[in-house]
Amino acid sequence: MAISRRQLLTTSAAASVAASLAPAGAAARSPASHTPEDLAWSGTQMLEAFIKARSSLREEITIGWVDATTCAVINGETIPLYRLLAATWQKHRRAGATAFEGKSLEVAFYLDANTGTRLEKLTMPRTGTEVTVPNYRSGPSAGKIMVEESLHDDFNMASETPGGSKFWRNGTSHREQKLLQAQRDGDDFLIRQTLGTRVMAQGTEKPAFFYHEWTINRAPWRDIMNPRLVSTAVEVQYSSIAAFRPWMQMQSIDGHTLQTGRGGKVWSAVQLPPQLLAMCKQYHPDLIADPARVLSA
Repeated sequence: MAISRRQLLTTSAAASVAASLAPAGAAARSPASHTPEDLAWSGTQMLEAFIKARSSLREEITIGWVDATTCAVINGETIPLYRLLAATWQKHRRAGATAFEGKSLEVAFYLDANTGTRLEKLTMPRTGTEVTVPNYRSGPSAGKIMVEESLHDDFNMASETPGGSKFWRNGTSHREQKLLQAQRDGDDFLIRQTLGTRVMAQGTEKPAFFYHEWTINRAPWRDIMNPRLVSTAVEVQYSSIAAFRPWMQMQSIDGHTLQTGRGGKVWSAVQLPPQLLAMCKQYHPDLIADPARVLSA
């Protein structure tokens, strides 16, 4: 992914980021070495590097994307469901030593895994029910990226998002996120993120909804250490588990979904994978025409 001139920032703030990263992790070593080396970085250092890879240290819009396969997991059996293409428009700003805050908006499309065409109907395993497959759009939503968080709070996305009841159930949530295992692997920087939420409805023992995600994020080491750059290219290895969504009509089945895939980040929608870009143009033209206006709503 090419880095344009507008991603370069030669301010003292950017220089201070590199200065904070360098002492603990910039020891001389052979760039040809490909044995991952754990970095003794502070939480603040890991957060700054993660934001630089996945978003931007400057409050500007970037777009993360993912291409994943989704299976149903029922009694230990994995059953293919669909291919997922998703994109998240986002921007963040510093909110202290261990947090960045910002806004994000996510869209997703469910595709036939063999033909790549958008699914309109899907026959669910075990139940045999043919369900209508919706497009997904959530946000703009406020949120934080933190070194570590464990929070109990109300979860109201089902009522706050148009069509949200197709995807979630409201309740009380326990949310967690954590950055860990910052490493140098030859010419690359790696860092892991885990995040998730578990939603409980009043008077129930099983969760009304849950989602847990794990990513390994790989960015060029020299760009992470470059004080002129506030945002770098990134390759994302992604996996997640989630409760069956309400639109799947699987309430009677004890199981969940499993997703595995890969992704990255771009600075303009025209840089998205071609099929994802075409679907965003068709179903969410406002995000293509004026993402800043949409994200500021």
